[in-house]
Amino acid sequence: MRIIRNAEEGKQLLLSRRPLETEELPMDMRETTFRTFGQELSPDEVVRRIIRDVRDDGDNAVRYYNSKLDGATVGDLKVSRDEIAAAYNTLDQELIEALKFAAGRVRRYHETQLRGAMFDFQQNGLGQMTRPLQRAAIYVPGTRAPLPSTVLMCAIPARVAGVDEVYLASPVLPDGTVPPVKLVAADIAGVDGVYKAGGAQGVAAFAYGTESIPRVDKIAGPGGLFVTIAKRQVFGDVGIDSIYGPTETVIIADESANPEFVAADLIAQAEHDALASPILLTPSHYLADNVAAAIERQLKTLERAKIARAAFDGRGGCILTNDIDHAIELANFYAREHLGFCI
Repeated sequence: MRIIRNAEEGKQLLLSRRPLETEELPMDMRETTFRTFGQELSPDEVVRRIIRDVRDDGDNAVRYYNSKLDGATVGDLKVSRDEIAAAYNTLDQELIEALKFAAGRVRRYHETQLRGAMFDFQQNGLGQMTRPLQRAAIYVPGTRAPLPSTVLMCAIPARVAGVDEVYLASPVLPDGTVPPVKLVAADIAGVDGVYKAGGAQGVAAFAYGTESIPRVDKIAGPGGLFVTIAKRQVFGDVGIDSIYGPTETVIIADESANPEFVAADLIAQAEHDALASPILLTPSHYLADNVAAAIERQLKTLERAKIARAAFDGRGGCILTNDIDHAIELANFYAREHLGFCI
């Protein structure tokens, strides 16, 4: 992990939010793009072509891009009930119970939120009526690092709000399956259908519909660069929740923090995406040096070390600040997605 000892330099280098689509993609992404399209294309053009093809050729286009981009051969795009039942058999009962426990907490929170909000009113001939959408879709990234929490926290609020139909799209593993923990989470959350459609093709399928995948009213959920661009390009034809992009995390820590814990927290986000932004803000030279060493040790045993290292090299690092107040000032300037304190 690089350590930037001048805070102003660090602000310009790590906290400036350089537009992702204007940067050179990591080599593996460039190679995949070239193999798929026969030429190097910008991320915007890649997504534009995928959306066009899905609109024109439906399921066939989704299968084609699943094969080219995810390396997976998929027959039926919809996950069957048998596949979901089999997924339960592959998980430890303790994990299943943990998912159910988490789902209950998420549900109770949003039920309270629903009761506490005033949705409908009428006064002097003016008023407001709030009604749930008919169809909502969730895009949930991740295969080797699946995100069951995203399933729960996107699907359950939709169910509590009264959305009639809730669907989910996921990238697939090379054997053409969706990670079992994701399928079980979807079943627990009450998802009506899970589809094998990764990346931009999954977003496009929900935006315009295919022979197998229904068109929806709104698409929610996180994703990497291509999912983010896809959501931006289909917005207007379909509703979206927000533009998230590759994950960002900032940890503010002082010399009392455990370097191994800080390193693990940074790696937990860095391993999501080569374009992630794992950033440490600290006034302690001692901590910075020891976290950098801890990251190197931990990466040696990490399955997704290549992805995590690319994130640290590309958009991550440590900025040495004057004091903790200065670190907080920089964190507020950056307005990151995730923030952790170790002080």
